[in-house]
Amino acid sequence: MHGYLRVAPLETLADGPAGVVRAPRVRLAEAQGILYTSGSTARPKGVVLTHGNHWWSAMGSALRLGSCDDDRWLLALPLAHVGGLAIVHRASIAAVPVILLEAFEPDAANAAIDERRLTLVSVVADVLRRLLDARGDRPFPPTLRRVLLGGGPAPASLLDDCARRAVPVAYTYGLTEAASQVATQTVGARPGASCGPPLGVTEVRVERDGRVARAGEEGAILVRGPTVMRGYHGRPDETARVLVRGWLRTGDIGALDERGELRVVGRADGVIVSGGENVSVAEIERVLLAHPGVAEALVAAAPHARWGEVPVAAVVPRAGSCVDAGALVEHCRAHLAAFKVPARVTVVAALPRGPSGKPRAAELAREAGA
Repeated sequence: MHGYLRVAPLETLADGPAGVVRAPRVRLAEAQGILYTSGSTARPKGVVLTHGNHWWSAMGSALRLGSCDDDRWLLALPLAHVGGLAIVHRASIAAVPVILLEAFEPDAANAAIDERRLTLVSVVADVLRRLLDARGDRPFPPTLRRVLLGGGPAPASLLDDCARRAVPVAYTYGLTEAASQVATQTVGARPGASCGPPLGVTEVRVERDGRVARAGEEGAILVRGPTVMRGYHGRPDETARVLVRGWLRTGDIGALDERGELRVVGRADGVIVSGGENVSVAEIERVLLAHPGVAEALVAAAPHARWGEVPVAAVVPRAGSCVDAGALVEHCRAHLAAFKVPARVTVVAALPRGPSGKPRAAELAREAGA
């Protein structure tokens, strides 16, 4: 990739108008930094992202979400996570303010949205649920034009709640290796299972059995474009495994519909082999989330003397709901084959999470095996 950016240190911006700041040039192909994956299912890997990766990610995001002179971003994600860092790049390139929260607290975030006329917010499902619960029946102000919802599957109950409250949510799919956003719902789309079409700078392909999948057919999600990482730091074998002929093999499973919109099903490695049978983690989580009393669900594999491993689950009840673990097991029995029913369901106040807010299946698996 050819081209340059000019990077101005923050302290120089106080010396005079931005137009006269002397800023060094950097090549778009130069590494900007290394971000470590969340390690929710494996050991974290250092993702080398370039200035160009961030630039094109910001351009693709702006084309999808629009860009306004009065934009203000709420930043409540860790800066060490690609979602948080992407906001800094988008706002810097567009020359709009960022309201940075040291730590997410629902009342403080809602106050910032109301009082500081924030227009854009980026959240994971747990953060959005806490925002909505803290707001009660108060609507968001009309200045808030988009809420990016990413970081993993969103419960249908949460998306339904957003539709009922007219929350301007945009369901999005992204990953560290592609500098954040890959596909995002278009402005005005109703919340649903689709993550929308790929960004204008990004190509997405779904493969199944070594061929391009048909519309609606599930398979491996591949991504290509100028947002894709240079590679994994110090891990050439891992890099060669996921970067194949210009395509990034994301490790996720999904489908593209007739309109080119992406639906993400889950991780390719999200499979538990129990007694020789393959059990989809995503399928069990979808069944648990369909229960009206469940706000969040997480499924992992626990070691088992006879079956090798069995699924176990942790669920967070919806506000004001009282759910019984035994009843949830019976709910699963009514909707799943017997070998897919969790061996244990635990009702918890909060799921184990990494710094980005994504649930950590590995931690649940360790607790289940203790």
